[in-house]
Amino acid sequence: MNRRQFIIFLAMVGLRSGTGTADVLAKNLIEDKNISKRTRIVDGQQRYKVPSIDSEVDACPVPPDIQAIIREKEKNKASRSSCLAPLLDRPVKVRAKEYQAKMRLFNKPHPEDLYVLPDQRPLFKSCLKRFNRIYRIVGHTNFYLLSMDDALKLARGYTRVGRFTTREIEYLESVFDQDAAAYGFYGKKLITNFTGRQDRSKVAKIRGTGNYLIKGSPVTLYKRLREDIGTRAILTSGVRGIVKQFHLFFRKVNANRGNLSLASRSIAPPGYSYHGIGDFDVGQVGLGGDNFTVRFIRSRVFKELLGLDYICLRYTEDNPYGVRFEPWHVMTRLSG
Repeated sequence: MNRRQFIIFLAMVGLRSGTGTADVLAKNLIEDKNISKRTRIVDGQQRYKVPSIDSEVDACPVPPDIQAIIREKEKNKASRSSCLAPLLDRPVKVRAKEYQAKMRLFNKPHPEDLYVLPDQRPLFKSCLKRFNRIYRIVGHTNFYLLSMDDALKLARGYTRVGRFTTREIEYLESVFDQDAAAYGFYGKKLITNFTGRQDRSKVAKIRGTGNYLIKGSPVTLYKRLREDIGTRAILTSGVRGIVKQFHLFFRKVNANRGNLSLASRSIAPPGYSYHGIGDFDVGQVGLGGDNFTVRFIRSRVFKELLGLDYICLRYTEDNPYGVRFEPWHVMTRLSG
């Protein structure tokens, strides 16, 4: 079945007309023909490949000069989003040294880490495999906006995926309902509807990136930084729906022997990602996967980002979320 036939299939399985995935897929296929392969940078990978998982295993060494610049920016209240205020007051019931060690050794297991329970591992594996198959069918760009309802309908209608069983759906719901603080992730629950759908009229596809941004503040912010830095700066990850976040989180968990806590230090659990409400990632053209590693801090784009007084990083080195330092993750005003 080719991609045009697949669009027809989607329409037949009952996705909503006008706002459904089928309509967006049809539009995207036309637009994608105009995107140069050279400029199509999507999570540092080719468009239809599953992006590789971050392979960093050591502590995140942030040079003192860059630490000083970031901390000075954080002191400037005018450059900060009000969304941090509730988190800064939220008690983190772990020892400070232990908390910081986990963030710096984010890709190392720690004694208190939580893992997928043995009796749940078959369900975890089968759900991940179904997400992988859906990803390969719809393509990287379309996968970003899939709702859980979209995924369930695709699974029912496409034999290569196979319908999600009742137990698999219940397992996914239990993961979604889990308080992420149990893993060591201390951000707020931002998306509370397991089957909620991203309003497609409120997102804009960013040409040449394979990503979407929420209209308004995020689009304005991205355009402004591109005007100031130039075309070497590129959007590497924008809006993520629940299915995309499940996929990223599960792949990280799977790559680390079922360690849920370790995964949450790099990938927000489903429902907790600020990508779902406005934040986005920025990289430098040509860096590929290094855009998602500490090596990004030595890039020209990052150095110029630090010079922009309107840019604020969400996951700084000593952030209150329990997340690794992410110099590429831009916080938007919408995120409050």
